[in-house]
Amino acid sequence: MATHHETAFHAPRLNPFAFPSDTDFRFALLIVVVIGASLFIYTATYNDIPSNWNHLQTILAQCTNEATKAHSLNSLEDTVARQMAISQCTAPVYRERALIVVGCAIILLTIATVIYLLFPRWKIWREKLEPFHDEDHPEIAAQLANLCPQTGLATPPQFLLKPLSRTASGLAFGHRGRYYVVLNGGLVIKFGKDPAAFRATLLHELAHLRNGDVDKTYFSLAIGLAFLPAVLLPWLFIRLTYVLPTYTSDTFINIGWRMLVFTAFVYLTILAILRAREVYADVRASVWDGPAGRLSQLLDTMPRPKGSRWLQFLHFHPDPTERRKLLHETHQLFPLSFWEAYAIWLPVVMLGFYAFLGWITTGASTWLEVVSAHKSPRVAYRLGLSLVGLWLAVWLAILNYIYIFNMGGNDPPLSAMLHYVTQQEGSSLALPILILIIIDGVSQSPFTLLALICLWGFPLSAWLWRKRIGLPFRSNWPTLDPSPRPLVLLPQPPLRPDLALVTGVVGGLIASALLIVLTQVLRSVLKGDIEALWMLDGQTLVAAVMQTIIAAVVTCWIKRLGSLHALLSAFIAGCILSVAALLNLFLYFYHPASNLQTIFLSLASLVWIMFIKIVNVGAIFSIPLVLIMSLLVGWLRKQVKQPSV
Repeated sequence: MATHHETAFHAPRLNPFAFPSDTDFRFALLIVVVIGASLFIYTATYNDIPSNWNHLQTILAQCTNEATKAHSLNSLEDTVARQMAISQCTAPVYRERALIVVGCAIILLTIATVIYLLFPRWKIWREKLEPFHDEDHPEIAAQLANLCPQTGLATPPQFLLKPLSRTASGLAFGHRGRYYVVLNGGLVIKFGKDPAAFRATLLHELAHLRNGDVDKTYFSLAIGLAFLPAVLLPWLFIRLTYVLPTYTSDTFINIGWRMLVFTAFVYLTILAILRAREVYADVRASVWDGPAGRLSQLLDTMPRPKGSRWLQFLHFHPDPTERRKLLHETHQLFPLSFWEAYAIWLPVVMLGFYAFLGWITTGASTWLEVVSAHKSPRVAYRLGLSLVGLWLAVWLAILNYIYIFNMGGNDPPLSAMLHYVTQQEGSSLALPILILIIIDGVSQSPFTLLALICLWGFPLSAWLWRKRIGLPFRSNWPTLDPSPRPLVLLPQPPLRPDLALVTGVVGGLIASALLIVLTQVLRSVLKGDIEALWMLDGQTLVAAVMQTIIAAVVTCWIKRLGSLHALLSAFIAGCILSVAALLNLFLYFYHPASNLQTIFLSLASLVWIMFIKIVNVGAIFSIPLVLIMSLLVGWLRKQVKQPSV
């Protein structure tokens, strides 16, 4: 194995520090998961208290009765006005609940911050750590003085001694502005016997400070310590006090397993952070110690963790064999392991999360061609991380919408909703109708619109800087080791958002004409509530199907990233189709004796609703189709070579 790794160094190692590390990525996941889980659990806890729930139900009943009396007809105008009146009437009580829930989440983060700040003092007191005095160990002091400038630390940490510990290791800890490195007694003894091993161990600990992972690590641990008493225990107390006497065991288990899932998310992500930081500290230390230095040999002597390989996700440290392998093969640090992502997010997104990671990789590949001529890719990946955070927030919002429940058991779970729809519509139509209900609710969020635009907007916007593509790298930031010749990316087929834009406009105009004709034909047949249902929901579904057809054509037409170009075309077509749908609504409201001002006021309340529903539903319908078609078209192109567009 050693021979294999040493031969690998003939080629420069890729630089994992040019981009956000897995430690940063997992820390971002932890923050999103903790905020999402705490908001979810605090909302459930709030609803569990009988007085809160009864107040919500009373206000909702009063608002519904008042809105029904004011707008009692089943016409399109009264239906829209009734829903808007209920929303405006219930807004204050839901705003009050939101403020309480957000306040509790802020308290959670505040407790975690206090733990993070006090933990170093507690550790020094608990383990009886002593300050390291230069006069006691002058040779070690000289070594430490040489190592700190070499690692690029602006301010050296304070070194502490743990003389009674016989382990030949160290530990970096602390908080921003005050960092410490512990020298165990065994490590001090190691300095006299094996100075190279002492140096490699210290470089590893200093690498934690250089990578900036000490703050992330100990704040993550602080969150883990605060999550149990600040989130889970209050929920459990309220549930056992108010809810358990009126709950069946099945209902309690149905609620409890979701809480276990959220808890597993938090603590599995913390463990992933602890493992990732060790690997990146190894790689950083190898830059100073040399890839074949003493650190690599120390990893060979470390004992392997006990237990099955499938339990590695429960370990605090990665396997030493894996650490040594990644030390030499840094290119394996770039892709996130499918099984690790699957293990952390198994109940949440399954294969969808893996596709999401593929989108991140795709966006990075398009922008890499642009930033190759820059000294660093930081600007591009910071923008990408912001969009990734938006997408994760939208995913949590969707999950919160689907898995609605409360402590009083009054909000039906998904299975109960499915049973109700089955009774109303029949078993054959129950699941499709339920899916449409969920899509309809999710599609009306502006954050969903922004997230869907980001899907194609971030990768394809690199086309605006297409003149920079093909330039050689200005520096060696892509590699850890010196490269003998300038680095140049292999040429790729060009991005074609201009073609996707034109296709979306042409397809949208044709589809709009068809939608207008179809609506006028149906209006001569449909009357009453059925006609109103078509105007509000039927147009949306037909427009979504038309957008999907346009997206399918673009997926097959454009060679590189055809699926993302297809979503751009679907968006443009959806914008045009929303204008056609509003024109149909104008014709629906218009009568020779009607007041145009009244018509425009009625349309004004529907402009945003129709636009966002048509665009979002069209994108949601298009995504699974274009993903499948892009895989199929890619396979066919490998079988039969086709000219690029």
